[in-house]
Amino acid sequence: EKLEQMVSYIGKAIERERLVFLLQKVRSLGGEAQMPAAHVVVSAEDRNGRIIPPSLFEQALEQSDRAFEVDTWLIKKSLAWIRDDEKVLETYSAIIVPLSVAAVQRDYLANTVITELMETAVPPGRIAFEIADKDVVSNLTEVTDMMRTLTEFGCRFILDEFGSGQENYDYLKELPADFVTIQSDFIRDAGENQKDFAMAKSINELAHFMGKRTLAKQERGEEIEVTLLELGIDFVFDRSRSSRIAEDNV
Repeated sequence: EKLEQMVSYIGKAIERERLVFLLQKVRSLGGEAQMPAAHVVVSAEDRNGRIIPPSLFEQALEQSDRAFEVDTWLIKKSLAWIRDDEKVLETYSAIIVPLSVAAVQRDYLANTVITELMETAVPPGRIAFEIADKDVVSNLTEVTDMMRTLTEFGCRFILDEFGSGQENYDYLKELPADFVTIQSDFIRDAGENQKDFAMAKSINELAHFMGKRTLAKQERGEEIEVTLLELGIDFVFDRSRSSRIAEDNV
């Protein structure tokens, strides 16, 4: 019921300009000093001015017919933030922008992104678009074409929640993705469950073998860093810690 209410609220949030631009920091687990990346997400203020948890907003967005409008808003906000605040590219190695299934199904998405990048003069190589593995698999031809177009332009890609049930990972060889996020179910239980640890480790090794870097998500209160180091995962970000990006910087 709460999710249904949120789906219907998305349209109102767009019309009443209640969308919120948030940041989650991605840090390296390697020993070498490396600049963090910025994982940007969108949520909205509720009727009382409180920020809706981004994870709930994301679930609702998957069911909303306004999802592409929100994706477009997030792309434009991200590029304007980079353009208008010179500290962004000094602070973060990459800006990670998630895309919903509604975006990856639009055949004009690549042209929209290229137009926005050219207008803002943001270096394409500093942008990494994040697409859910299940959305890639169910729209493989369209997504592969879009990824190749934007990769040729200089953008990078992250395959999110990789390992979500496919029996065959051959498609990964054909995708121009630089990073993969290991499926959260395996990561969450890897410290206590040998099977999940083995699954996470094998997916991590497969991704590395194919030349991809790997990420893991951390939820509120989880102490998983020791396990992630054992697994050999490259980067981690805490999805429960989001900070609002000041509107005067956008």
